[in-house]
Amino acid sequence: MLTLGCRAKKERNNGKAPDNRTVYLNGIRIELLEQRPNGDISVRVSTGDTRLTDDVRWCADSIVLPPLRGRDGRSLTLAGGKRLHLDRSRTPTRMAFFEKDDGFRYFAPPTRFTIAPGATMFLEAKAELKLDHKSELHIMPGATLELDNAAKLVVENGCAIIVHGDGALKAKKRLVKKLRRKGKSLPPRWLLAMSFTSRSTMPPQRSLVAQAGSRSAISAAARIQ
Repeated sequence: MLTLGCRAKKERNNGKAPDNRTVYLNGIRIELLEQRPNGDISVRVSTGDTRLTDDVRWCADSIVLPPLRGRDGRSLTLAGGKRLHLDRSRTPTRMAFFEKDDGFRYFAPPTRFTIAPGATMFLEAKAELKLDHKSELHIMPGATLELDNAAKLVVENGCAIIVHGDGALKAKKRLVKKLRRKGKSLPPRWLLAMSFTSRSTMPPQRSLVAQAGSRSAISAAARIQ
């Protein structure tokens, strides 16, 4: 849950502590089993639900994938034929105006998705991961993002995948080379240079739609609109 302390139209903490601006994925599943005549409800709570079996769009200042261990041993698995869309929220989550992009006035920052140390994320065949509207995906040291040969990775203009330390992006070499050539898969040392360059002033590039080759989840608790 995101929180923001305000006084009238002014933010109290400018989005810093004690405000919470980070969503931590947890793999908790809650099922409503029944509602009784007296109003009581029966629920089932379970853990280890780290497989995404629906198309979802996630938006937040920061989304963190911890080193969870689901039933398949991974922290997050995107099922085949499903899409995870990392996008910028169009719902205002801050009082201050950030910028106008694609004709829309945003009152929310771009989404930053972080695969924490020790966490693993896997895209099955025909699964799709899309980064949109200046979203960033950070693969921290000891973390892994792995793609099946038939998975798809879409990194739109202004978005980037940043690999830190010994973090690993495991995909076909051709895909990784294409991302780097387009400046969309970056080592962390590039971040300093990028901080002095507004992405809106970067030369226009075609959107990169990269499929991992033709040779061959966290549950609804984390869905942020």
